[in-house]
Amino acid sequence: MEMRQNILNLMSKVRSRAFLFLEREMAAAGVADLSPAHGDVLFAAARHAGCDMRQLAVLTGRDKSTLTPLVDRLVRDGYLARKSSAADRRRAEISLTPKSEKLRPRLMKIGLKLERRMLTGVAAAEQGVVMQALQRMHANLEV
Repeated sequence: MEMRQNILNLMSKVRSRAFLFLEREMAAAGVADLSPAHGDVLFAAARHAGCDMRQLAVLTGRDKSTLTPLVDRLVRDGYLARKSSAADRRRAEISLTPKSEKLRPRLMKIGLKLERRMLTGVAAAEQGVVMQALQRMHANLEV
């Protein structure tokens, strides 16, 4: 039990430090109005243009009740567009706007900087093992 508690505690600490790093870097890059959670939603929307809220929830690992306020804010602030699907008017498609497309290179640079920082001193073989273990843990907790 001791090891499990330490794993959860360490994962929580890594996440907190990563978010703090992202917040600082985003502020320095002039995007202090966005949180790391907003950045995650923007990246998912960029990779899957025209996705709907259900798909975006799966891509970001958030439930719709958590995701909706994030998307609403991004739409309100001009980072995302929401339009009715031509195939199904009940379905809203989410896509990036020119404002977020312009911001995308800065956010990518920040994400890569975080990844480099996190992986400093971690050998490539170790990185693979860590990724496999985290993916397995994630799958084990699927609801």
